[in-house]
Amino acid sequence: MRQCYLLGTARRLLGDYAAEAELFAEAAGLLDTRDPWARPWEWIFPGDLAVDEGRYVRAPELYRTALHHKQYAGYRAG
Repeated sequence: MRQCYLLGTARRLLGDYAAEAELFAEAAGLLDTRDPWARPWEWIFPGDLAVDEGRYVRAPELYRTALHHKQYAGYRAG
């Protein structure tokens, strides 16, 4: 899963947004929803893709969802 996100990010930097979207979609299917540290990737990377595609209304929604999850699942004691 992490490799798909890493490769998707590399494709993004090269300007290949179609390959980026495919890799992010593949990674989303492999995401372990019980992993609180990896779960925000479910929204952060698609948010980056939304910015690349010019969907400036959707991107903040995805980033906000990731931030709320981080605040909820963040650094709890115990």
